[in-house]
Amino acid sequence: MQKIVLKLDLHDDKAKHKAFKTVSTLLGIDSIAMDMKAKQLTVIGTVDVVNVVSKLRKNWSTSIVSANEGAGEEGRAKERRGTQEGRGTQEGRTEKS
Repeated sequence: MQKIVLKLDLHDDKAKHKAFKTVSTLLGIDSIAMDMKAKQLTVIGTVDVVNVVSKLRKNWSTSIVSANEGAGEEGRAKERRGTQEGRGTQEGRTEKS
């Protein structure tokens, strides 16, 4: 899961709805939220940041404020690194034998 925060140049509710509709067409989105005061759109899901930004830049000035992986993904990534390191040492031992 990723949390993506984007700054959009939106002025009214009509543009807000159009931005929601544009982003919601992408696969892998779990949640979309908009803060109109800060003009920030928050997208949570497994969607690619580049895809979200490219869709929105067709209609609005868009910049990335932050793009962070969620806690669940960090734990999985650490597990993957651990298993890869374990495989590497095993292979090293078999080569030496």
